[in-house]
Amino acid sequence: MPFSIRHAKRIVTLSDYTKREIIKEWQVPQEKVVVIPGAPSSLFGHHASPQIESAVRAGYGLDTPYILYVGTLEPRKNVIRLVEAFHSIYKMGMTEYSLVLVGRPGWGLRALYTAVEQSTLKDRIKLLHFVQDQDLSAIYRGADVFVYLSLYEGYGFPPLEAMACGIPVVVSNRASIPECVGDGGIFVDPCDIEDITGKVLPLLKDKELRHEVSMRGFFQSQKFSWEKSGAMTLALYRQMCGLSPAV
Repeated sequence: MPFSIRHAKRIVTLSDYTKREIIKEWQVPQEKVVVIPGAPSSLFGHHASPQIESAVRAGYGLDTPYILYVGTLEPRKNVIRLVEAFHSIYKMGMTEYSLVLVGRPGWGLRALYTAVEQSTLKDRIKLLHFVQDQDLSAIYRGADVFVYLSLYEGYGFPPLEAMACGIPVVVSNRASIPECVGDGGIFVDPCDIEDITGKVLPLLKDKELRHEVSMRGFFQSQKFSWEKSGAMTLALYRQMCGLSPAV
């Protein structure tokens, strides 16, 4: 990494947050680091028929209302606190809900597995692990709320995907996540169970509030596209080659 950073003419990263981290960690000039955001896959913006999506969810055993998390299952994703917040939400009367955790297994999984196994609500916590995007879009759209409590992120693809699917998001106020979500979601302190519970609960109780937040999120997600990101990348290549910006 030190060699690559020294010799690269430009460094491309996904967020202003990560740009600041690179500049601070490696002491490189600000103009050397270029931000080109990522975007949700177009799959998350297209609906299959309600019957097909219902059949997909049924295939994963998702037959009750649920709160959703998507992302690698590892400690920095803070999933154990989501499990704890789910207990609080359940105790406050949301007994019809399940918690669905979708993501590849990462490192440090034993603590999460132990927390789920010892939970009095373990029968209402579903670990789906990896899911193909075609199925994942239906799982997103079946959720009432998407919750993402990462302690650190260089970017935030799952919140963008959820917003593109029209699902209200409750997200961590840390790292790059506020930059991705903008005014399209609700922010929480990811270390404060009371704050998490207090922000998720109104969304579960109030359909109109869910709709309002989901619409804000959908419009925020439309600011990102791979077409824009590709055009920015091409423009950078042309600039580095001494060519005019126009193709």
